[in-house]
Amino acid sequence: MRISLLAIVLTCIFYSPSCHSRPESTNNEQPKVVPPVILRPIDAGWNEHGEISIDSTKLHLPPGNEFSGAQFVDAETGWVFSHKLLFKTTDAAKSWTRLPLVLSEDSSVTSIFFMDRERGWLASHVRLILKPEDNANTSTIFVTSDGGLSWSEQLTFRDRVEIKQLKFFDANRGFAIGSRSKPPFEEIFVAKTIDGGKSWIDISDKLKTALTTGRSPGGEACDLHWLSSNEILLLLPAGTIVATSDGGQTWKTTVRFQDERPGGWVSSTGYYKLVFDPQQRFSVIAGAMGDEGYWGDLVVRNDQNTWLSYELPGVPILDAAFVSGNEVLACGVELYPSNGKSANRAVGVLLYSSDSGKNWSSIYRSKSPEAFIHLSKIADRQFYAVSDAGTVLRFTLETNKR
Repeated sequence: MRISLLAIVLTCIFYSPSCHSRPESTNNEQPKVVPPVILRPIDAGWNEHGEISIDSTKLHLPPGNEFSGAQFVDAETGWVFSHKLLFKTTDAAKSWTRLPLVLSEDSSVTSIFFMDRERGWLASHVRLILKPEDNANTSTIFVTSDGGLSWSEQLTFRDRVEIKQLKFFDANRGFAIGSRSKPPFEEIFVAKTIDGGKSWIDISDKLKTALTTGRSPGGEACDLHWLSSNEILLLLPAGTIVATSDGGQTWKTTVRFQDERPGGWVSSTGYYKLVFDPQQRFSVIAGAMGDEGYWGDLVVRNDQNTWLSYELPGVPILDAAFVSGNEVLACGVELYPSNGKSANRAVGVLLYSSDSGKNWSSIYRSKSPEAFIHLSKIADRQFYAVSDAGTVLRFTLETNKR
């Protein structure tokens, strides 16, 4: 198992899922103190024999790579990337072609986003730790119009910016989010484009108005989701979600989560990804992996308008997708404690819940050490799952016969 990758992924992910509601519209009012929502995690139920199974086809990416992200735009076409390499399929993952991506020696791919089979963007990052006093940490955005066969550089951010995610609404409007290093701290970085990436506007300072402290938020921007052309949700560190209804000109805090553990010790839970059901109601994926333990959380809002955090001990959740209003599919890694002679054993898992995370069943376990890091819904009840070791599952959810 590539524990180093898992540590990186989970460091970027320590967050929480499903928040079933749309945000309030943003306005020009002075920021108000938003009281934290106290979360006291509830152990989720576990059923090894659930009502759902999968009909899957197991495929493989080229071996010897440690993959960190993927995207599928339809059932046939998708891309998967490692730190240095980018692969594409046009035949439903049966075969993969390495694309001619040329990066500098010290750079690595951090994000990709494709609007369709042809138009896409890629972000790379150079981190030179030995020169922290210089503007050594740079991020570059590239664009392609031929599905990744060729790339053109659009812009390089040279002021210690690390782009973690690219998200576009259409061919013109997009966001780049991540962090800016200002030793000894890191601050939120957010930039937007309205011309397809030809120019980018740094709007990081505008997020200050969404915070009650009036200071630039620390850490990094974690995940962004477009509700419409002007309505956007952004997940910030420690479980703060901010919203804009004017394309990013003004922002407003909608919810702040605060995880509380038994005994009053400080939680290492991190909130890392927004997940949306078919009605655009959102949840949050959260979790931890470290000295305090290993767990995965799905944070949802119930019918009584109360936030709940359903937790799976020993099973960090790395991605999730709603199948329907209450059905959730999740993927990640299941860790088994060591016997004292070896490290923790970790296998990739796919999980299913029919009640928004209250109870889960395992629908797939890998036999080799790996972690499933990505889920893509390509049709009704049809999905792709990709692991860091290069396993690609193309599968359909099926109801078990009683």
